[in-house]
Amino acid sequence: MRLKGVNTLFIHGIIDECERLSRLRITKDYRIFLVDYNNMEIRLAVLPKAVFFLFLHHPEGIRFKELSDYYTELLQIYLKLRPIGGRMRQEQSIRDITNPCSNSINEKCARIREAFISYFDERLAKNYFITGRRGEPKSIMLDPSMFIWE
Repeated sequence: MRLKGVNTLFIHGIIDECERLSRLRITKDYRIFLVDYNNMEIRLAVLPKAVFFLFLHHPEGIRFKELSDYYTELLQIYLKLRPIGGRMRQEQSIRDITNPCSNSINEKCARIREAFISYFDERLAKNYFITGRRGEPKSIMLDPSMFIWE
């Protein structure tokens, strides 16, 4: 179509209209599946998965500089995902993520983004990973009605 002179924005409009978002299912054992994409599993390491679940629980968004307010909640999520391990080390990992002077939260968000982009185009994937403008609350764009928690 592009070779025939059709505007790129028009082409993207047609493609975007055909692309449907999938529901996101979290299983009892905390696995992540995209139900409407043939139950595609999104694999994440434990810490990025804990951050992902925290943001799923807060569709209104969270400012990175306010992450320390979510320390206890994030720690509880992490302990559910990894109940065995050195408690001091687990607490330190969460302190690092919630520390506004650390880059840890950005690293975890990059891992989440990579997990989704490895399966499909960023235009579609951006609905599933943590996004937002600098200084503003970051969130997952997917509508909470699309989350299925077992």
